[in-house]
Amino acid sequence: MLTTTRRGVQYPNSDRSDRADVAVHMGYLATALDVDVLFNQGTDAARIAAAHQAQGGRFWWTTDTLIMWYDDGAAWRTVGSIAAGSITGALIQDGTITDVDIAVNAAIQILKLAGFPNDRTRYLLGDGSWAVPTFSGPNTRTASYVLTLPDNNGIVEMNVAGTVTIPADATTSFPVGSQVTIAQMAAGQSNIAGAGGVTVRAYNGNLRLAGQNAVASCIKRAANDWWVAGNLVP
Repeated sequence: MLTTTRRGVQYPNSDRSDRADVAVHMGYLATALDVDVLFNQGTDAARIAAAHQAQGGRFWWTTDTLIMWYDDGAAWRTVGSIAAGSITGALIQDGTITDVDIAVNAAIQILKLAGFPNDRTRYLLGDGSWAVPTFSGPNTRTASYVLTLPDNNGIVEMNVAGTVTIPADATTSFPVGSQVTIAQMAAGQSNIAGAGGVTVRAYNGNLRLAGQNAVASCIKRAANDWWVAGNLVP
């Protein structure tokens, strides 16, 4: 049996002549080394929170992400390598992926994104936050009006004789498929028009609402190109 000068730890002989006692020696080793243990085991969060060991030499098996890590004294390094295409959702801890982790055109399970609420009533906003869908009430206007992005999938009520203008993409770029409903509340007639460069497609070119309580829909089919249909007259 060989003895090191470091804490008097005993190891099996190099020629394995005492091989039958290896289990015993391993027990001695694990007991004597209070920090330089064979490897730690715990969650990835516990690994991250653990202080680095002076001069390194520690291994850590994460029980939730199933990855072996090595502490070099200053940083944690993964042990071994992962083959391209072999990472599956099971290997990624929920709620951990941020923008810098995602390659262009990568397909990522939504539940892996940081902040994912595991709540199907919420959706992801462009700023990366999660929100409950909200729907604004009618946008009632008392003067001629140019549509804005918040009008998408909403209703504009014209409580005055006037014109609702569909803006050019250069001014306000509605996504293709956007739909805005125009309603005439007042007795005075409401009209629908396209700004310069905007094609407005309507049956017989009718773009005036038929009268009080008439309704028409504006649907964007392509860049600067809209359908308009409903209670419209010449």
